[in-house]
Amino acid sequence: MTDVPPSRQHDKRARDVATLVALAGLVLLACGLLALLALVLQQLFVLAIVVFVVAFGLYLGLHYVLWGRGLSQRIQEHPDSSRPDVEPAPETLPVADND
Repeated sequence: MTDVPPSRQHDKRARDVATLVALAGLVLLACGLLALLALVLQQLFVLAIVVFVVAFGLYLGLHYVLWGRGLSQRIQEHPDSSRPDVEPAPETLPVADND
């Protein structure tokens, strides 16, 4: 495992906390909007919306677990070879002789 300087660990932790706070605020806002919908619309329709949102959230969570974490680990293992099958572009292009 690579050693990460403490300053970078602190930056990552601060970003993670900021992301968590933003996500919590979004969830609270969504709950408030669903409460307003429950007052206006029929209960069955609100239940259908809640089921759809929960199912979509589970799908996104499963997608993250299956693809996002694996890809992140693979990138951390091989940081220099992000695209090993592609050759780097040449520095200069050859000049055609038009004589």
